Amino acid sequence: MTAGLVGLRLIQAHAGRLFTDHGYDAVTVADVAKAAGVSSMTVYRNFPTKGDLVLIDQPAQLIAEHVAASSATQPLVRRIGSALIDAATASTSGNGDEQAADERFLLDCLRLMVSTPALRPRHLDSQYALQQAIVEALGKDAADPDAAFRAEARERHR
Repeated sequence: MTAGLVGLRLIQAHAGRLFTDHGYDAVTVADVAKAAGVSSMTVYRNFPTKGDLVLIDQPAQLIAEHVAASSATQPLVRRIGSALIDAATASTSGNGDEQAADERFLLDCLRLMVSTPALRPRHLDSQYALQQAIVEALGKDAADPDAAFRAEARERHR
């Protein structure tokens, strides 16, 4: 992880802790900057809105690529679930304490996004974009389940 990325993660970790401890609406960007030992301008330069500190956009393209690369014979839940797990694992690619801290941060962010009214609309937009990327990846499967169903139905009714 680069020094810049470590610094951003540190700012996000402080934001997540403050938001969890005091509530999203009660914490200002200045509070986050002070806790992280940086200026408010540094926070805003890297996170244009307060919500950006905790909004974790799933890497939709990466997940869609994993889904597309998986076997069409696997159950959908396994294909999608494995892609989501792979993406989460890639975003917590530390070891020991670092990985545990990353996992806690992701869970805290998810809780905040779901429980904080100000964050919900953008979180839902992100989830919709992820859903669309997965649907597109599944649409590229060579096997058309509707065609297979129609063919089987024709055979049974002969």
